[in-house]
Amino acid sequence: KLNADASVFVLPLDLEKIDTMEEKACEVLKKFGRVDVLINNAGCSTRVFAHRCHYALDQYVTNVDYVGHVALVKALLPHFRSTGCATIMNTGSMASKIGAPARTGYSGAKHALSGYMNALRTECIITGVDLYIGNVCLGSTKTNL
Repeated sequence: KLNADASVFVLPLDLEKIDTMEEKACEVLKKFGRVDVLINNAGCSTRVFAHRCHYALDQYVTNVDYVGHVALVKALLPHFRSTGCATIMNTGSMASKIGAPARTGYSGAKHALSGYMNALRTECIITGVDLYIGNVCLGSTKTNL
């Protein structure tokens, strides 16, 4: 049962549209005044060996699984730094740790996101910003996709 005072706001967001992330962050901040938790859960994958995969598909996967998330985090980072406390949770994949065949672009993009967030966590520690960053790496999932 939902809390009667709960506030729900659905904001459609397309991670491939990197140039809209700042606008989307501003919309949320305007609506709620703050962001305490960001859950990076969106993504896409491929099922093709690297030698058969067109570069455009690799670029698409990289934009959605890595660059879009980074752009959104960077849009919210000034807010996170000013509030002094926030959480970013990233849904990753074991493919970011152990490259998976026919998931070459996906593995690379997920690995990049994990590496970026690990480095960002260290930067926050060094600069005294209380920003908790967690990377959850899932195994295989059954989906209709």
